[in-house]
Amino acid sequence: MAFAVADLWSDWPVHDASIDLVLNIFAPRNFSETARVLRPGGWLALVYPEANHLIELRRRYRFLGQHGEKATRYREAASRTIGPAAVTQIVRHTILAPDAVRNIVLMGPNARHPGLTPLHAEAKPIGVTLDIAVLLARKRTPSKAENSFAPG
Repeated sequence: MAFAVADLWSDWPVHDASIDLVLNIFAPRNFSETARVLRPGGWLALVYPEANHLIELRRRYRFLGQHGEKATRYREAASRTIGPAAVTQIVRHTILAPDAVRNIVLMGPNARHPGLTPLHAEAKPIGVTLDIAVLLARKRTPSKAENSFAPG
């Protein structure tokens, strides 16, 4: 197991076709670099928020919303650059303690939202919806015809 720290939007410091799994959880996505570093048969596992993820917090504090066409864009990008994508949606409801709510908010894009002041005064647990998608795409293995044209 290994990891690297790099600028996501630049070339990754990883050899072509050398990675078995790229795991991306609630982070920006670079499908072309993912495709470049995955070995044939390797996997992309992408986890991203769906439309109702933390909806209660978004309504209460007027946080940023989710882009509705995101799921379609991700599936198309993964299918085009890596291989056919399958998506599973997971929805759960839970109660979060005030500290957990603050931690969730502060690690996401709403951390700089001006409406956070009342969040710090929140003293009761809050019921929230966890609505996420898990996209899996397996990198295509080149066909024999594609391999036959490779320089020897």
